[in-house]
Amino acid sequence: MNDRRAVYAAVFLMFFSSFIELSTGNIPLRMVVSPLYLFLFLHYGVCSVLIREAIARWNQGFASTLILGAAYGIFNESITSGGFFDPAYYSVVDLGLAGFGRWGGVNVVWAVGLTLFHMIFSIAVPIVLTDALFPGTRGRLSNKTLVAGAALLAVAFGLIRFAMRRMHAYQAGWTEWWMVVVIMITLVFLARRLPPIALTQWDVRPHPFLLFACGFAGDFLFFFAQTGFRKAVVPDPALNIFFLLALVAFYGWLLLKLPEPPIRSKVALAAGIYSMPILASLFAGRLIQAAIGVLVLAAAWIKTGEARHAGAVSLELES
Repeated sequence: MNDRRAVYAAVFLMFFSSFIELSTGNIPLRMVVSPLYLFLFLHYGVCSVLIREAIARWNQGFASTLILGAAYGIFNESITSGGFFDPAYYSVVDLGLAGFGRWGGVNVVWAVGLTLFHMIFSIAVPIVLTDALFPGTRGRLSNKTLVAGAALLAVAFGLIRFAMRRMHAYQAGWTEWWMVVVIMITLVFLARRLPPIALTQWDVRPHPFLLFACGFAGDFLFFFAQTGFRKAVVPDPALNIFFLLALVAFYGWLLLKLPEPPIRSKVALAAGIYSMPILASLFAGRLIQAAIGVLVLAAAWIKTGEARHAGAVSLELES
């Protein structure tokens, strides 16, 4: 039997994990009523729900969430869309990465960037905001619901893959397919078995606004690495990949060095990270998408403020 609030949380997570495609303009707003968006809604949404539930049932933490987010990014952009392998894939061309860092039949620079993009924007940030808006709902969905979701995901995957095969002439060989499957299985196993990472932590608790600024700065550097690094620094694909991975590793190290932040601080960090897609929507005239993004972040911020106030009142009463 499902917890009703857990169902609401799952629906919200399904919506917001796929909303990044609308925020970035990859899918026009008018296509929300199209079958394509329904399939993407199921693809993004069910995967994010399954990841959130798996982390709860495995009793794992945020590091495992990021690892599964990376596995999803690979699944989305290699097996589903084929963008990892197609040298003329529309997003590769649009970003000016055609032929840049293509090794072994893989668009490596684009693949690394999009894997990290989905890890952050399609999985990690939506899960943080879901936890803020619907606290205490992790691990509350029934097995039947999850199996039904997985079945819908299989249908959505099949239909999207069929459409992509018709849209793009290039098809990867079996070697490339097996390579990404092995990587995904390895990442899932690692997320399931990841032992606690114990680092000597700093005795500091950064203010939420400082975390917001850190999220915004990291977001800016990430998009710079994706679109401007090769033009402003040096057109070296290996250096470009190193910069992307080093940026994510640095932020991961910072999170491990800090004490476990309260949910309000996590929302502040997520808001800083998601500010760039919101600003991009504003500058491109996608006002509805920008407004929805702001409303979701504001709602999460207010909700966590109410929870903190209620906790403080409870402590006062107990004392």
